[in-house]
Amino acid sequence: MARLYKAKFKVESTDIQGEGSWVEFQRSTWGMIGQIPEGDRTGKRLLEMCIVGWNWTDDDGQPLPLPGETPGIIDTLPQEEANWLMQNSGIVKRDDDQKN
Repeated sequence: MARLYKAKFKVESTDIQGEGSWVEFQRSTWGMIGQIPEGDRTGKRLLEMCIVGWNWTDDDGQPLPLPGETPGIIDTLPQEEANWLMQNSGIVKRDDDQKN
């Protein structure tokens, strides 16, 4: 038997950051969720904890630091990139995963 939902998974992000780009996510756990302050409904802090690797760059081609190492880096991303991260992180269900 093989575990279907591995603790970590990598997603290509070519459609949002360009060819060869990727993000590695750590699936959220109850322990991680418990660290989120009550009332924080944005999910941003959980997203910062779930991104464990990436090769994303800024507008000048400079590597972006990992969100867990530089809190607030998510705040500097264009909305489209932040949305992409949330949709691909497994934190929220994607629209195509939801039943009508």
